[in-house]
Amino acid sequence: MQAYQKIRSMMHKWDTDRDAGLVTPENVVRFDHISYGEYGVWNLLDVYRPKQDTEKRLPVIVSVHGGGWVYGDKDVYQHYCMSLAQRGFVVVNFSYRLSPDVVYPGHLQDVNAAMGWVTDHIAEYGGDESHMYLVGDSAGAQMAAMYACVLTNPDCRTRLGMEAVPDVKIRAVALSCGAYDMEDCLRRVDAGASEAEQEELLRTVLGEAYGAEQLFLGCPAHFITKDFPPAYVMSSNGDFLRNQQPILLDALKQKGILHEYHEYGDETETLYHVFHCNIRLDAARKCNDEVCSFFRKHIK
Repeated sequence: MQAYQKIRSMMHKWDTDRDAGLVTPENVVRFDHISYGEYGVWNLLDVYRPKQDTEKRLPVIVSVHGGGWVYGDKDVYQHYCMSLAQRGFVVVNFSYRLSPDVVYPGHLQDVNAAMGWVTDHIAEYGGDESHMYLVGDSAGAQMAAMYACVLTNPDCRTRLGMEAVPDVKIRAVALSCGAYDMEDCLRRVDAGASEAEQEELLRTVLGEAYGAEQLFLGCPAHFITKDFPPAYVMSSNGDFLRNQQPILLDALKQKGILHEYHEYGDETETLYHVFHCNIRLDAARKCNDEVCSFFRKHIK
């Protein structure tokens, strides 16, 4: 079994166990399997919104899922995203191409395409594209942060070889348990992996000839400017990427970006990586409430 297949198997078991028995809430209406790009099943999205607010245009949250750039899709994140919709938002939950089918930064091209669809179509689902927010966790936090840099830093766009969708405005981001050093993350994601397996995973995500440039382009801290949106950053006391949070926080501080940092868990409770996706946890409900409250501060 190749390294990325091992990661997929491990994460699939965790997520399946976590969400066993969950169903679509009665107070959420959902629109499923909408195409936003040219890559078939990997370019599909769902839209969720509160059933009781179908006559109102609501602020929009776009979720960029995690999974180490090799795992995950919108189905894995549906229950977490519907829980955000229950808090008064239209929520877009999309799949994107994974490695090894694409190497970084190809994943970001799909994020850009999804954002283009949202800008053009979310009003049809009662969303207000003038009040748009991004959430992402783990690898998804890295991509959400990098996409915010794509929108706000021309040098970032040039070095990534990307053209940002015109008129996209992100009012704030929530970055959870983020992976801001790709090499460190991919070597940590499977603590029991051999050095050869770790290197194999790096080459799967970054390409056989990866080097310093690809790793540089994987760190949003290098591209944050004064125009980066307000950020809610969080981790937890049992997060294996807890040590990476200062990479981003230091850059936010240096550029004077409005931000909050929250670390969840205490001596009575250990909370692990992306705990906030387990919507059965009291701590997850608290965290997700606080993220949505942060976003509401930026509704004008």
